[in-house]
Amino acid sequence: MKKLLIASAVAAGLFAGTHGVQAAPIITLTLSTAGLTSGQCAAGSGGELSSFSGDTCTITSTNGVAGFGNTFINFQMGNFLFNNEAGFGAPILTQPSLWLRTNATSASAGVLTITLVAQGYTTPLGGFALDSTASGTVDRGSTVNIADYFDASNSGVAGAGTLLYGTTWTGFASGSAPGGNVPVNVTNNGAYGESWIETITATGRGQTTGINGTLIAVPLPSPTPLSLLGFGLVALGLVTRRRRFQN
Repeated sequence: MKKLLIASAVAAGLFAGTHGVQAAPIITLTLSTAGLTSGQCAAGSGGELSSFSGDTCTITSTNGVAGFGNTFINFQMGNFLFNNEAGFGAPILTQPSLWLRTNATSASAGVLTITLVAQGYTTPLGGFALDSTASGTVDRGSTVNIADYFDASNSGVAGAGTLLYGTTWTGFASGSAPGGNVPVNVTNNGAYGESWIETITATGRGQTTGINGTLIAVPLPSPTPLSLLGFGLVALGLVTRRRRFQN
C-alpha cells in the first residue's frame, strides 16, 4: 500500500525536489466513525496501524505518507466503504505542503471525521504565505465540512492554531470549493504544525465523497509599482514639510 500511495504523490507532481536536508516531521492520519473495529482498522491500514481507541483509527508516520485502503479494494470502515484515504506531507512533499485525499462511500447513514496533522515542520523560516485549496465531488444527501489550520506552537493537535480556510458543501456539489486559493501570511519561528479536518455526514447508503485538500506555500506579495509610487510621494511630502519648518 505504501508504494501505491507514494506513486500517487509522484503522479500529482508534488514530490520534493533537492532543496537540502529537511527535518523528518511526524504525519498523523486519523479516521473516526461509529461502528469502527480494530480489525477493520488493521485490515484497512495494511498492517501500518499505529493505534485504535473507541471509534478512531490512527496511523503515525515519519516517512511522509499515511493511508487506509487502496485503489483496488473497498475496505469496510464502520458505516463507510473506503476506496482510498491518504495523507501526504514532508519528506514526500516539500515543506510546508500537506495533502489530504478522500474517496469514501456510505454503507448507511453516518458521520465520518478525518484529520491529518503535520508536526515538526521547520521550513520556510520566518514569514511566508500558505495557500489552501479544496476540490472534489459530494453526492446528493451528504454534507462535507473541511478546514485547515496553521499551528505556530507545533502542538500536533488537529484544529490547533490559526484557521486558514474552511468551507461546507451541502447536497450535490462538484468542482472547487468557493473561497479557496486565498493566501494567508504566517510566521515560523523555528518549528510549526499544520492540520486538515474533514467531516462527512451521510444521510443514507451509497453516497460517495471524493475530496482533495491541498496546502502549499506561495510567494509573499511584493510591492506593486503603484504602492511604491505612493510610498515615494508620501516620503517626498514629509521631506518637503520638514524643510519648510526648518526655514
